[in-house]
Amino acid sequence: MLNRFRETLCMLVLNHTGFGKSIGETFVKLVFGMIELGSVKHKKLAQAASGNVITSNIRTIERFFKNYFISSQCLGFMIYDLLNLKQFGRLTVILDRTNWEFGIKSINIFVATVVLGNTSIPIALEVFNSGKSTNFAERKALLQQIVDLIGLENIKVILADREFVGNEWMSFLYENKIPFVIRIRNNFFVEFKGVRVKACALMESVIQKETREFRVKLGNLNVRLAATRADDGELVMVVAPRYFRGELLKRYRVRWLIELYFKSIKSSGFNLEETHMTNPDKIKGLMAVIAIASALAVAAGRFRNQVKKIRIKKHGRPECSIFTYGLDLLRSILRDRVVSTLSTSLSPDVFSPWSEFVKLLFSFILGHKNVGY
Repeated sequence: MLNRFRETLCMLVLNHTGFGKSIGETFVKLVFGMIELGSVKHKKLAQAASGNVITSNIRTIERFFKNYFISSQCLGFMIYDLLNLKQFGRLTVILDRTNWEFGIKSINIFVATVVLGNTSIPIALEVFNSGKSTNFAERKALLQQIVDLIGLENIKVILADREFVGNEWMSFLYENKIPFVIRIRNNFFVEFKGVRVKACALMESVIQKETREFRVKLGNLNVRLAATRADDGELVMVVAPRYFRGELLKRYRVRWLIELYFKSIKSSGFNLEETHMTNPDKIKGLMAVIAIASALAVAAGRFRNQVKKIRIKKHGRPECSIFTYGLDLLRSILRDRVVSTLSTSLSPDVFSPWSEFVKLLFSFILGHKNVGY
């Protein structure tokens, strides 16, 4: 059953990368190895491939990342097919980047994710050997990949933090009627009722749990400016085109999901920062493997949540994300053991034996027929 699942996933990879079968199989082994072991280290992944650490397995992994490039476009189409994103209609897109230092090298990953429930999944990314912020050209190029993948009409809104401001960038979004909700810095000047004033001065009296909104001009753009105060007292201000409807700060809070994604691929999932690779193309290949592993976890989490809903805690938030819910399930399958609390929570009277549940899970993940373009 598991082998059939691997073969189907391998076919999806081959459809979008042009890899030969053996390379596609290596890619899939890496995906399942990362899910099972929660690590990007080559030694651990080599062990997952055979049960033992074999030097030839390590060399196969090293050659894969050295010789086989996976473009951001290929990754996007694989995710689109795997999760059947067409079924979700218009999507919220989040832009952010994560970076860390390895020796004297800076690893800087610029990512666009789409929101699915209480989690988000990458559909485009770029990798740079620089700790600098992204520029207009880099943002525009990544946005074009998103448009090519899901269509301009299917972008519900773009969410981004203070790094992703700038007159050229925001004007580009505005002029192309691409909705956005972007946080601005406190020292930004706006024009309110014909008077030029700092945005922070305009919103200075805002208190915690209060929301205030004005119609202002930011440069030459007519925008809505909304503000509140965070729990630590920091002023949070966002802007959006005046034509954009909805509560701006409520929409902006969803941006936090990309931070949770970064956490999930690092300490809470695959320990990305353990990698010793610094070459941008190799990192891009690694991110592609992680992205497919993440997509499988989300798909498994959606299925498991249909069987038994994620518990909601007293504070009103779910006990875990769809990603974590699915990742725990896939790991229990790959490790060939079922925790007793898991098996009882999945209604054994309905899914008996366990293999029937696994079969239904795999059918749910890869059951749609629109694989390939």
